[in-house]
Amino acid sequence: MKYLLGIFLSSLSILIWWLPIIFAGQSDLIVEMLTHQVLARATGNISVVKPVWDYLPLLPCIFLPWMAWGPFWTTKKINAYCVSVFCTCFIVLSLLKTKESRYLLPIIPFAAMMIAARLQRVSHSLSQRLRFLNLLSIGLLLSIVSIGAYAILHTQPDKISIFYAPYLPDSLFFVIFGVGIFAIIIGCFQLISPVFLLLSISFVVSAAIDLSTTYAISKTQNLEPSVLFLGRLLNERVPIISEDSIVWDMQYAGRWSTWIPVLEKNDAQVSWIKNHPNAWIVKQKKVDHLLRPYAHMENSCFEQTYSHMRAVLQICPVTAISHD
Repeated sequence: MKYLLGIFLSSLSILIWWLPIIFAGQSDLIVEMLTHQVLARATGNISVVKPVWDYLPLLPCIFLPWMAWGPFWTTKKINAYCVSVFCTCFIVLSLLKTKESRYLLPIIPFAAMMIAARLQRVSHSLSQRLRFLNLLSIGLLLSIVSIGAYAILHTQPDKISIFYAPYLPDSLFFVIFGVGIFAIIIGCFQLISPVFLLLSISFVVSAAIDLSTTYAISKTQNLEPSVLFLGRLLNERVPIISEDSIVWDMQYAGRWSTWIPVLEKNDAQVSWIKNHPNAWIVKQKKVDHLLRPYAHMENSCFEQTYSHMRAVLQICPVTAISHD
């Protein structure tokens, strides 16, 4: 009965996301989001397929700085519920063919509760020497990681497969390095409670990584220039169609509420183009090894880097693509 109740509550959380789409009344959008997107991502029919171990390197990030604090791992009791939920979700998400790091966000609260439960049982009667060694290990870990990541990004950026890594601000690594040095210094003088210091370090490092990642991703997926360009066309009452579901990404990433019909590349599209010789069409072109984001006119088309630097979004007059 408990398992059935758990399945029911999980279904409710899904419906909270699905119901607004259903009530919107766009049948094409419903089919796309509720079936094609979900099933295709799980089976690897769309997007970039990643190995099953892709999430493993993120585990140290989730448990920093606790992974370097000895007492955290020596506590005998643990919150079995948080561990079971976290591990189960982690394994299931790892089995999905296509992955994004943000898919792990729903299980982060369980990791936080597990950490809090274990910290509650950690003895505060640690010797001053042991406290210093733990803080020293955390400080050294953060300092070494920040220096190593900074060096790799600036000397061998081609070796990193994370699409937004080149756009991470240098301040991120300076902050993490500074936090590491601060932990070492404070550990020497024992001016702050170890648990309070660890909480502060975890908050600062997590906030720095989150803000920096958000900033870096925004550099690769800012569709506002294309949205503004399309807005000018719509104000002139120019007929516009989209060649595929790219228009939904524009509505999400570009905060754009205007609906553009989707007409796949087939005989129906050719017929529509013949009946609308002054129309424009939205499409995308797969491109490898884009070095930097851009948005400008190119051969009578408005082009912008898209899909996190893996494609180019094109908004072209039908006269420029009628030969395709």
